[in-house]
Amino acid sequence: MRLPTFRIFADDAFLYQFLQMSRTAQDECLQFLYDEGYDIQVIADKLRLSRSSIYNRINANRGRGPSND
Repeated sequence: MRLPTFRIFADDAFLYQFLQMSRTAQDECLQFLYDEGYDIQVIADKLRLSRSSIYNRINANRGRGPSND
């Protein structure tokens, strides 16, 4: 039985797909999610990764703010 967290079928299906990706494809996916405005903690929770792991795999200075126009 899972702990009481809000997970849906799509979360589990995406997690499965993410785990099947190459490391490079995973990094691109993480960067895309971050650039789209998702919070690092949300990404970490959904993909069962640590925040520090995600920060080590993305460019956290890209894709946010007015300079991205």
